[in-house]
Amino acid sequence: MSSLFYPSPAPTPPSQQTQQPQQQQQQTQPQVQQLQQEPPKHTAITSDSVRVIAESMGVGLNEEVASALASDVEYRMRELIQEAAKFMRRSKRDVLTTTDVNSALRLKNVETLYGYSFTPPMRFQRVTGAKDLFCVQDPEVDLVSLIEQPLPECPRDVAVSLHWLAVEGVQPAIPQNPPAPESQAPPAKRPRMEDVEVKPVVQHVLSKELQLYFNAITQAVKESDETIVSAALNSLKSDRGTAQLLPYFTRFVADEVTNNLRNLPVLTNLMRMVEALLISSHLHTELYLHQFMPAILTCIVGKKLCESPHENHWGLRDYASSLVALVCRRYGNTYPTIQPRMAKALLRAFLDRGKPLPTHYGAVVGISALGSSAVQLLLIPHIADYTRALESDLNNPDAIISQEAKKVKEALINAAGLYLRGAVPPMSTVRNIEQLDPALSGNYETLVELFGESIQTFLAPKETSFSSLLPSLKPTPTTPSIAKKPITKNP
Repeated sequence: MSSLFYPSPAPTPPSQQTQQPQQQQQQTQPQVQQLQQEPPKHTAITSDSVRVIAESMGVGLNEEVASALASDVEYRMRELIQEAAKFMRRSKRDVLTTTDVNSALRLKNVETLYGYSFTPPMRFQRVTGAKDLFCVQDPEVDLVSLIEQPLPECPRDVAVSLHWLAVEGVQPAIPQNPPAPESQAPPAKRPRMEDVEVKPVVQHVLSKELQLYFNAITQAVKESDETIVSAALNSLKSDRGTAQLLPYFTRFVADEVTNNLRNLPVLTNLMRMVEALLISSHLHTELYLHQFMPAILTCIVGKKLCESPHENHWGLRDYASSLVALVCRRYGNTYPTIQPRMAKALLRAFLDRGKPLPTHYGAVVGISALGSSAVQLLLIPHIADYTRALESDLNNPDAIISQEAKKVKEALINAAGLYLRGAVPPMSTVRNIEQLDPALSGNYETLVELFGESIQTFLAPKETSFSSLLPSLKPTPTTPSIAKKPITKNP
């Protein structure tokens, strides 16, 4: 196409083709020599600037070193500006700031510049009488208007402050808390409720995963399959993220104990659930003891805990008594009144002759679980009168009442044996009854008169625990064992 519009050049003769490369080579040699002789020119940093900076620091540089440093400094500055420009473009800005430069320095693992912050661009003005000298504009300040301005607030030191998120379920109206949601329509005022102040209740929101976990645990506790129940209880003991569900679990235990007073397997699983919550190292159950203790006491002194009197409700009462001992042992130092309150409730149930015999049995094993000191103070003063009154029930023609009376008498013998183990020295050091103090000697004679030779078997010189005195505490298909530590003397 080019040949149609432009004439083609005439061919070069062969003699001239050999002469042209020689002429071109001769012309380039002087140019290379000229470039080698001339020093490199820098547009940003000159060798004079480098030499002046070095002289200000007391270092003398020749022309070659200053030129090499100027070239290296210019290269580093261009590289830094390019990286800073990348940060500027990524930030969707058109103005390069000191923040971009500092980010580029961090990228190069270089210490950032201090004392420079992003401010509006500085305005420069030419210095009068100088051609290439500039300075920053320094606006004039009116001192009168400056004096009349109010003083700024004194900056506060960094500190940590505390405030209540909620008090008894009510969110305080303080600036630190978010405002309470306003209802769309105010409720109609009732005649007798005009002076009542309605406070908004803080709602506790659970995640979907925690709700599914709560439903799975509560359904597993009601199951009859021991494998499912054990897996659920082991999960309660070991899982770390169940702290938010603790108030819901305590509420569930309290409601289910009330609704299943005749369902022995469910009550047993509920007590096992209480044990799992108490011994878990990831849960702070100390704040919910006031909800646990009524349910535990119900399983100790309840009138009827099963449908048939032939079911092993005695094991449930023993198991719940061990839970009382666990609570008193773990939290007795923090709450000194918890053991006296439990002892008072159990003693009241024991002394009430209108209560059925299973309730008396639960009161006896509950007091025995508190230790030999509790037995000495609460049971020993009343054991003689109660045992004599129990003779009529032992000789009752009704087989159920007679069996219940035998279980109560066994509990009394075990309690008396626990008392003697803690009060009487081993038989190897006791020659006769006269060597004991008068009060202990009188109690010993009374117990021997009531229970005969069966009480002397408890004076063997070996260690005794509450769990060893109660055969019903051994694991059964429906009643697990909780007695892990021997419960001896408790203050």
